[in-house]
Amino acid sequence: MNTFDTYFSERIIDNNGVSVSDINKGISTLIPIFIESLDLADEPQSIILDETYEGQPDLVAHDSSYFGDQDKWWVFCLSNFLNDPFKEVKSRWIYYLYDPVTYNTVTTTLTADNKSEKIGTVVTLN
Repeated sequence: MNTFDTYFSERIIDNNGVSVSDINKGISTLIPIFIESLDLADEPQSIILDETYEGQPDLVAHDSSYFGDQDKWWVFCLSNFLNDPFKEVKSRWIYYLYDPVTYNTVTTTLTADNKSEKIGTVVTLN
């Protein structure tokens, strides 16, 4: 059985000097596992961005024929394993977009696993 600690076991020190779970590292580990488990990971659309999109994952999501919605910028970042999208979204690099079916299946799977309307677990930070 997978628990919170399965994916969020790595720790970092927050601004208050307290050891907390590294949420970014955990999400970067968790989402690809869901995508791979759907057996759709080998069918993304590859794109090469121009200078217009540098550091703007929300613009990539907005202009994408797959998403068409700037609020799905995080799907673009997770599917390309980007830790800092403002520095890692560069021109002339190849990035991948998963189609809406994959996106909807992943979010439906996450929601069904959590038995709630929201994706993920509520975490209280200091």
